[in-house]
Amino acid sequence: MKAIKKSLTEEEYLYLDFSHQTEGCIFPLHTSVTLFLLSYCDCKIFKICLVVTKEVSRDSSLLRDDLIQDVEIQIISRQELPPIVQNCCLPAVVERSDNFCRAGLAVVLRHIIQKSYEADPLKKELLELLGFKKTCLKACAEVSQWTRLCELTIPLAIENFLRESSD
Repeated sequence: MKAIKKSLTEEEYLYLDFSHQTEGCIFPLHTSVTLFLLSYCDCKIFKICLVVTKEVSRDSSLLRDDLIQDVEIQIISRQELPPIVQNCCLPAVVERSDNFCRAGLAVVLRHIIQKSYEADPLKKELLELLGFKKTCLKACAEVSQWTRLCELTIPLAIENFLRESSD
């Protein structure tokens, strides 16, 4: 019980890619999927940091209409990432202690589902997202066909479709 209470009170930061902002928000596919899951799980326990590669307006109030309400949002540059995240592919989750990082779409999605369930154990339907024996998205893409599907195959297919349809 102590471990669960500790993990619920420990502050965690979720780092997501953010392309740029014009009339609306343009998010990379992995960021959109992660934000959708946060919304679906009604998860407000992470502090979200949108990571930009080039300088954009850091006014996060413009993003509030497009993102989850009541969630702290920061816009940071790649150089402002904690050292543990610097060489990771986003999305990534880091505990406030900055000594443990979870990176990659499947790992982050699994962590969001687990944290949402820990925060509200009455939401048993959330655990069903992890499939039979709660093992979906547990192994890396090189081992698990489901993880490969989530992290590589579907995003590549969608990006190729969008690229070809814009041509």
